[in-house]
Amino acid sequence: MGELCKRIRGFFIKAVCLFLVVPLCLWGLFSCSLLGKTEKGKEGTSAGPAVDEDEGRKEPKYPERDKTEKRDEQAERRQKVNELLEKKEYLLALNVINHERREGFEPEVLVAIKGLIALGEESLLKENYEEAGITFRRVLENYPGKKPLQAKIERSRDWIESWLRTFSEKLMVQGLSEYREGSLSMAIETWKKILRFNPDYSPAKKAIETATAQLKNLKSLNEKTR
Repeated sequence: MGELCKRIRGFFIKAVCLFLVVPLCLWGLFSCSLLGKTEKGKEGTSAGPAVDEDEGRKEPKYPERDKTEKRDEQAERRQKVNELLEKKEYLLALNVINHERREGFEPEVLVAIKGLIALGEESLLKENYEEAGITFRRVLENYPGKKPLQAKIERSRDWIESWLRTFSEKLMVQGLSEYREGSLSMAIETWKKILRFNPDYSPAKKAIETATAQLKNLKSLNEKTR
């Protein structure tokens, strides 16, 4: 009887141990597995997303090729400018030059400026003061800022500006003559020519304003007398 009790007690102890130890072992394995996954997740996060090697690559720079392309572009631009100069399209040539830097185009700039001055002088000889004034105004707008280039142009800025004042005065006198003859519309149109090359010429502005007001009054009187 005593032997039987010992066996039952031993069996009972083993059963209890199995009941407690096995779940604890399983829990330990589960915890280790979970911890390992967490550590891997952290490593993946710190490493960052995978970057395609080709995506991070940059195209190599070729300075010599860039220089060659710039030389080709400048050569094409120079050819276009020279074609315009041959046609005496001096203002268009200057527009092409001024589209980018003037560096390297100093000879072409001088040719264009001198050509515009010559055209202005031709209009002056024909007493076409409006055309001469517009041409000389374009010369001033494109006149070189560097003194070495200015020295190569026979006509100075002061010379051109003095002629612009002269053209303004001559057209002013012509408009006054038309005004005194009663041709108010013609006088207004003549004074407007001044503002096309000398927009700040106040005598012309005042004369246009006065003549325009008088012309409106005359029209209203004529309508009333009908």
